[in-house]
Formats: sequence, structure tokens, C-alpha cells
Amino acid sequence: MKLKTIMFAISAFLVVVFAVYLSGISSIPTEALLDKSNPPTEVKQYTVVTTTKKAKTTKKSKTTETTTTKKAATTKAKKKKKKKKQQTTTAAATTTTKAPTKIFPDSDLEMMAIVIYREAGGDAYSNKTRIMVGNVVMNRVRSRHFPNTIYGVLTQRGQYAGVRGAVTWPSRASNRWEREAVKRAWACARRVQAGENYLPANVVYQSNYRNLGSGVYCVANDMYFNYY
Repeated sequence: MKLKTIMFAISAFLVVVFAVYLSGISSIPTEALLDKSNPPTEVKQYTVVTTTKKAKTTKKSKTTETTTTKKAATTKAKKKKKKKKQQTTTAAATTTTKAPTKIFPDSDLEMMAIVIYREAGGDAYSNKTRIMVGNVVMNRVRSRHFPNTIYGVLTQRGQYAGVRGAVTWPSRASNRWEREAVKRAWACARRVQAGENYLPANVVYQSNYRNLGSGVYCVANDMYFNYY
């Protein structure tokens, strides 16, 4: 009986202690139960996810920036290449359309055609012979022994037959059967103007006389071309 009483007393004491312990736990604020230095796993995972997303966004931004830079560089290179091509094309076009060199002005072209027609207008004369007539005129213009203009050379006294103070077409040039000869004279005059030449600089005589000047350079269509 005494043992039962002691056991009952111990049990009652334990019940009271346990009740007090439970009462103490329930009185502690909920915020105190949370350890701020050790946040819940879910919060930590959320932070990690956010950081990962930011890292991905940053990486994507850098990739986009790199791609944009590459595109800009490519576009710039293409523009530079296109500009260079245009410059090359322009230079080529300029070279292609460059006017041919003329050894005398257009104002003297008709006088050259007239002297070619007068000296070698017949059908027996080749175009080369006609051009050589013009070459003699230009050799005289360049020589210190003759006048320095085409007009001066052609109007020099006793040099070119039929020219007396003025360089004009002979009356026969207006005949219709002479049209082809006149046309050829104009064409050969233009070739002389463009620089076509078959004679050395010291060949300044062209005539039907073999002994004129210091010697014969060549004979073409029975016409002598002689040195000074």
C-alpha cells in the first residue's frame, strides 16, 4: 500500500512537470522559433534559382551584345568592300572614257584634210600614203627650219601647190564623184591628229622629185619622202 502511494506521487509529479514544460514552449513567440541565420531550405532554393536566372539573363545579354557587334563589323566590312568596288569601277570608267590625245587642235583638222586631199587625193594613193603626207606637215611644224603652225607650213611661199595665203578646198572637191576622196581625206586627217605616224622626225619633204633634200627615206605610190 505504501509502495502504491509512492508510485502515484511520482506519476503525479511527472505529469505536473510535463504540463509545465508544455506550457513554457507554447508561450515562446513563433518568430523566435525561426533561426534567421539558417533560413528554411525553400527560401535558400528560391535565392539560388533567382541567381541562376540572373546569370542566364546576363549571359544571354552578353551573347546578344557579341552577336550585334559581329553583325556591325560584318556590315561595316561589306560597306567598305562595296565602296572600294565602286571606286575601282569609277576609276575603270574614267580610264575607258578618257579622250584620246590629239597632236593638233580641231581648228586645224580641216586644213590637214585639205592638204591631204590636194597632195594625195587620187584613187591611186593608199590611206598610208595620205597619212604620210600629214606626217610631213607635222614634222615641219616641229622643225626649227619651218614655221611652227600648220597654217604657217601650208602657206609658206613655194611649198604647197595651190595654196596662196589661204588653205581652201579646190573647186573639184565639190563634185559628187569626189565625195569618197574627200571623205577619205577627212578620215586620214583624224588619224594623223590622233598621232598615227610612219616617218622619222627628219623626213620633211614629200614630192615627185627624187633629189629633193639630202636623200630618200621611202617611195609610196610614186611619191618620194625625203630627209631634210
